[in-house]
Amino acid sequence: MFRDAGWEIDLLIGEDHDGLIDCIEVTRPQIIGLSLSTGRRLDDLVRLVVAARIAVPHAIIGVAPGATLDEDQICSLVDIDLLFRDAGSALNELEQLIQLRGKPRRRHTSALAP
Repeated sequence: MFRDAGWEIDLLIGEDHDGLIDCIEVTRPQIIGLSLSTGRRLDDLVRLVVAARIAVPHAIIGVAPGATLDEDQICSLVDIDLLFRDAGSALNELEQLIQLRGKPRRRHTSALAP
């Protein structure tokens, strides 16, 4: 859906923390999308988002949580800009946030948390 809308996507699956941060440091994406499938990985997500904020302070960071996860808990513990509920709303919310921030769409990265 994002590629159909003209976005450039780098999809990383199965990377560890260091591999994701290495990619973020090299590509310096404006948008970082992460997934969280289980609450047991919440600590890993917090650590990853902190490292991503240090590497690319102005990046928009969003998380797509698993269906059974507590969205309020995620938002209260993790420094994210958006919580992605589905691809369609994520695309719309990201486009609006990009316009509000006045950033051109150049490179957008979607990374899946390990």
